[in-house]
Amino acid sequence: DGAVDPGFRFYAASANMHWMMNLECFALQADGKLVLSVSIHEPASIYPTNLVVRLNPDGSRDPSFEPLAIENQSDDWLVRALAVQADGKIVIGGAITGSDRPLDARLARLNADGTTDTTFQPAVDYSVQAIALQPDGRILIAGYFTHVNGVRVSGVARLHADGRLDTTFAAEIPEWNLNIITALALQDDGRILLAGHLWYSGSYQSQPHLLARLRPDGRLDQDFQVEIESDVYYVNDVVQAIALQADSHIVIGGRFTAVNGVPRNGLARVYSGGTTAPAITLQPVDQTRFSGQTAVFRVQA
Repeated sequence: DGAVDPGFRFYAASANMHWMMNLECFALQADGKLVLSVSIHEPASIYPTNLVVRLNPDGSRDPSFEPLAIENQSDDWLVRALAVQADGKIVIGGAITGSDRPLDARLARLNADGTTDTTFQPAVDYSVQAIALQPDGRILIAGYFTHVNGVRVSGVARLHADGRLDTTFAAEIPEWNLNIITALALQDDGRILLAGHLWYSGSYQSQPHLLARLRPDGRLDQDFQVEIESDVYYVNDVVQAIALQADSHIVIGGRFTAVNGVPRNGLARVYSGGTTAPAITLQPVDQTRFSGQTAVFRVQA
């Protein structure tokens, strides 16, 4: 019902943690534990300290998990994406530099106890912003990068579970540095939703698309067309999150003002075909009707 759960209380990792803290990303394990990436802004520090920690279901710190700490020298040195594999290992992405262990990467994997998985060492040239795991164990990544394991890509790639690049997947996006992908989601049918700043060739060359869908092999799904409007200057920040419902509807969040011409203030739902879910709006804004009386409303598709 939206009430705060009194049985969950987030632990304080430092005395100043409640002074200013950002939750960068999180993932829920099958056992109810939460893996978090948090940035703690200490009063005496210019840049935040980034921590990857695990919490018990009640919010207390899990002592069996070894935290990963990153002493930032830049606002970009953060773990911005993570995903928990079926075997309990945790794939993390971002700019993992300056950590408290010998780890300098944009994509890494932790063992279930938080230690570094040294068998997983892909080479990504710039920040990973989103991660999704396929049922077959392959790993989808998206972000600002242009090369994975020395191979030219365009901001989205698929890896095998051991970190090798899956060369059967080739995203149908031009290999330009203009691609900035900030979110992705994997549908049950294997199609891949991408959000960010995506440039296509042909008729789309003159403007970026903010939400797109790829087929399982990386080809662009031309049947999925969503128009998003925003007054935000930085276009790559317009759609920042994607979530999939059980009925295959797509929920997006960010800083936009309209979807497919329908006014939506930062949160919207679209059908899997790309059309906007209808919204019922009353006219005037407030109406009270009793049994037997007529209510006037408009369905806005």
